[in-house]
Amino acid sequence: MKKRGTCICTGGCFTTSLVFLALAITIFVLIQVGFFKETLDNYIREQTTLEPGHETYKQWVNPTIPMYKDFFIFNLTNPKEFADGAKPKFDELGPYRYREIRQKTILNEANGTITYLMNRSFHFEHSSENNYTENDIITTINFAFVTAVYNAQSFLKKTALQALIETVRPKPELLIKTSVHELLWDYTDPLLKRLHWARQIDTPHIYLQLNNSYSDRALPSMVHSGTVDSKETAQFIEWAGLKQLPYWKNEANFINASTSGIIWHSLMEKDEKLEAFISDVNRTFHIHYQEEVSVEGIDAYRFRVEDSDFRPDSNYHTDNSTPVGLIFLGVLQKPVAPVFGSKPHFLDCDPSLYNAVEGVSPPDRNRHDVVVDIEPITGASINVHLRLQINVNVTKTSFPFFPSFRHVTPVIFPMFYLDEHATIDDGLKSKLNEMVFVPLTAVNSSIWVVFGLCCFISLLTGLCTLRWCIKLYRLRDRQHPERIRLLDKTDS
Repeated sequence: MKKRGTCICTGGCFTTSLVFLALAITIFVLIQVGFFKETLDNYIREQTTLEPGHETYKQWVNPTIPMYKDFFIFNLTNPKEFADGAKPKFDELGPYRYREIRQKTILNEANGTITYLMNRSFHFEHSSENNYTENDIITTINFAFVTAVYNAQSFLKKTALQALIETVRPKPELLIKTSVHELLWDYTDPLLKRLHWARQIDTPHIYLQLNNSYSDRALPSMVHSGTVDSKETAQFIEWAGLKQLPYWKNEANFINASTSGIIWHSLMEKDEKLEAFISDVNRTFHIHYQEEVSVEGIDAYRFRVEDSDFRPDSNYHTDNSTPVGLIFLGVLQKPVAPVFGSKPHFLDCDPSLYNAVEGVSPPDRNRHDVVVDIEPITGASINVHLRLQINVNVTKTSFPFFPSFRHVTPVIFPMFYLDEHATIDDGLKSKLNEMVFVPLTAVNSSIWVVFGLCCFISLLTGLCTLRWCIKLYRLRDRQHPERIRLLDKTDS
């Protein structure tokens, strides 16, 4: 009876050891072939699509992460000398900070697409760190006057414009003094009002920035939700009713495959070429991987704008003589204006642009480049700095037309630059942890814990099997002592 019990224990331990060894091998094989990784990846793809109830969807519709738009104004400090032909000299004022509120109104969701209306508004924030206010008076170029002169190309148009200027009081000058608020959001003057009265322009106001009246608010836009193909999450199908822009003559016109730069598809790879459509300038930019960074303790991939996106191209009034680093933005104004965009402080521009001005600090890539830091698992932008400088091309005009322009030295005149930025806060960081990082860590840890437990049990029961086998062998010898005597005689 004792021998039978020992046999049962030996067999049970051996069977248990084999079962857990098989489980350990199975788990190891599944890990090696990527079964668990693919399962987790599918979970991430599902959770990061724009589907009602998902955190990604909530953040896309109504972002809780604080978003700001900082303006840095170039205040001209030598207006008389500049008008007489000297280099312009500036003081940089700012930041003038505005809190940006984004809100989408969902119109329709069907077949993996979302149709919506976009509303953005900006609210000035007073800061205890500086004394800047929207009422600060600055000296800058008369954007309206320069634009009017720019459009008076022929002798007949110049004559007509000069005659109209004679009726304006006070007469327009090359330079103006205005408040920061008026410059950015709602600039008008007697010349603009007279041009509007003469039906030369559609409105007596210039909006270098728009507040609560974006064109993408009036017409619906459409994006992929990612539920059909997660790679297409948040990519535009249409923007403001357009499938392609009418402004450019290169790839900047295409909005499909681009996002707004805030949310991307999940499981990002370093070698991906991404496209961001920036509605401020109605243009698509290409961004590429630069380096790995850490933002608030979260690992991220840093992307920056392709240098080729800030190169002269064949659109409208740019040609091979246009300095490197400028993109023509005049087509966004009505009438067309001599406005160029660049990176702040002429970063990555032809050195002649920076050397033509004084008082502007040297460009700094950390403070003046376009940066998008993407958390690669979820595809969320956790640190964004979309930076752009607005410049006006000031040129001479021949006498007797427009004497204010008679002596000025031709220059790309910087007016201001903006930094639209957002960085992950504690609230969104907690939600990311809850939604992705904690579950992933728990599942990965559990898999290896189960693998290790199976190996341990298999080893332990294997040792027990060996122990019971030894015991069974000794028990057999005690039950048959004649075998021991026979063995002893044989040895002798």
